[in-house]
This record gives sequence, structure tokens and C-alpha cells, in this order.
Amino acid sequence: MSKHYEARLERLLESVRTKSLSGVVITSPANIYYFTGLRLPGLLLISAEGSATLYTRRSYQAANNRLVQLVDMKHVRGDLVSSIFEELKDRRLAIGYDSLTADVYQRIIKSAPNILLSHFSESIWEIRQPKSSEEIDLLSKAAEITAASIETVREFISPGATAGDLKRFLAEEIFRAGADGLAFNPSVIVGADLAYSMDSPVERDIREGDAVLLKAGALIGGYHASITRTFYLGAEPPETLEKAHRIALSLIEAFERSQVSWSPAATVYEKMIESARSLGTNGLIVEVFGHGLGLEERETPEISHSSVDILRESSVVTFGVEVLKPGDMGFQLSDMYVVEGKYPRRLSRLTSELPLG
Repeated sequence: MSKHYEARLERLLESVRTKSLSGVVITSPANIYYFTGLRLPGLLLISAEGSATLYTRRSYQAANNRLVQLVDMKHVRGDLVSSIFEELKDRRLAIGYDSLTADVYQRIIKSAPNILLSHFSESIWEIRQPKSSEEIDLLSKAAEITAASIETVREFISPGATAGDLKRFLAEEIFRAGADGLAFNPSVIVGADLAYSMDSPVERDIREGDAVLLKAGALIGGYHASITRTFYLGAEPPETLEKAHRIALSLIEAFERSQVSWSPAATVYEKMIESARSLGTNGLIVEVFGHGLGLEERETPEISHSSVDILRESSVVTFGVEVLKPGDMGFQLSDMYVVEGKYPRRLSRLTSELPLG
């Protein structure tokens, strides 16, 4: 196991001991991979003493791992988590957990009354949210591939193409550029569908005078990208769409000039909304959005009015703007940033031009 997995486990143990827990149970595949480097589903049990055991039904897929003991659970029928807690039920333990379904949680507290369960996901996110230089490199590569793919596919936006064609082209370009996979299925929204933020039917054909949204993300080393652009098929976009484009660019620029490191995400959101009001948005609905990216498509911090998250140094986020005129027009623009230094640093160099000519 590489040294950075060892360091992550040590940070996790520090948090476990600080909270006076006997150990922590991890069931999220992303969390298991983050702390062990193993892409195996199952249950990872880490004791406060430092032992780490992964109970899995797929142990045959794993390579030798000196820090994690693998226990083959192929013989166990039913829910794996409940089975492990059944073995621990007679011991008095305080166990943290990252994610349990309501059914499993109720089953554990009924069958193992001596075990105190403590939600531990916030502590895990405190460790996972700041990205290492290696993680930022992977996210940067994912962003570059995504941006290049959107830049290529924008050339195929022409009369006669369909939303399904553009989705297929986006996927093909991402794979052709060397991505491991798609972070999510590409999204293509055409014309009036933009006012409702709904994917257009695959058979929807592109016409002169259509606005076309492309949203895509490459997957590199398990790390997700997400970038959105909206283009207009024609030389002279309608005035309302041009206004939406100007508003979005102004807010993106405002975000890029903001000192967001260690700021509350809700404060960043409110500042962007206040900036939108100052731009004169009569008749338009303007929303800003954002969230963390990493081993999962959606991570902390969440940039919203109700968020309790902090934009920690070295977080990687997608930040974007949506401008709608209900029943008429929609526009969306988003990009990826790493929170570092004085201002957030954009990870792609994709154009933000509106007309395709």
C-alpha cells in the first residue's frame, strides 16, 4: 500500500481516538477505497488500537495488502453489516459509522443494545474534502479531458444533429481522450427544454436558433469531473439569451475574484446572489450552485443557502450559474476550481463563448 493510504488511515485513527470511540465501521465504497486503496464492496472495521479489517464477499479480487486484513464473507447470507454486528453484540462498544440504512440501523440497535452507534461521516469528510496534490492532478486531468471533449463536440452542433447524437459524441470523445469512464451520463438540453432544466429526448433535432446545453464529466483514477456550457446555434442570439450569458459570465468572474478559502459555503452563495441582484435581473431567475468533486460525483462542500460546509483549502469544486426565464429561455455555465491561495483556480481553459456562428 502506498504511503498516502497509510497516512489517511492514521488521520482517521486520530479522529476515532479524539472522539473516544472503540472503532469505526465504513461501508461506502468510496470511503473504503480512499482509506485502503481497495476497490472492494463490504465493511471496513477499524479499531481504535489501529487494526483494519475488510469483510468482503470479493476477497479474491484483492492484491496483498499489509495494512488491511481481508476476511472472506462469501459464506454469509443476507445483510453483511448486520452479520458483523451480530458477532460484536455482547461487547460494550462505541462505534462510529459513515452510512447505514434505516433498516440496518434499527436492526443493530435492537440486536446489539450494548453497542452505541455514532454518526461519523462529518469526521470522514474533514479528512477527504481537502485534496492531495496527487488527487488534484487526477481531477485536473479529468477536467482537461472533459473540456476538450465539449470543445470538440460543439463543432457537431448543427441543423440535423440530434440530442442523442451529441450525447454519444460526448461519451466517445471522453473515452477517446483516455478517460477511465464517464463521471455521469452526458446531459444535452435543447431549446425550450432549457427553461425546465430537463434533458431533451434523444430524438430532439437541433435547429437554427436553438440554445444547446452540454454537460459532461470524465472519470480519471476514480475521480469525477463536471463541466457545463451552453451554446447558441446562430450568429445573433436573442437579447434575453445574451443578457443571461452576460450575467453568468459576470458571476463566474465574481467567484474567481473572491477569496473563498476557508469561507462558509453559505456566505459564498449569498455573496454571489447579491452580485446577481446588482446586475439587474428583472424578469429572470438567477441561481448559483456548486459542490465538491472527488471520488464521488457529489461531495462536500455544498454551495447553497442552507449549507453548513466550509470551502477548505485544497477542496475541488464545480461552481456554476443558471439563468432562467420561465417558459421561455434557460442558460447554464459551470466549471471546476481548486480552492487554493488567494483566489480559486480554474482547472479548465474551455471557451465560454455563446454563439456558434
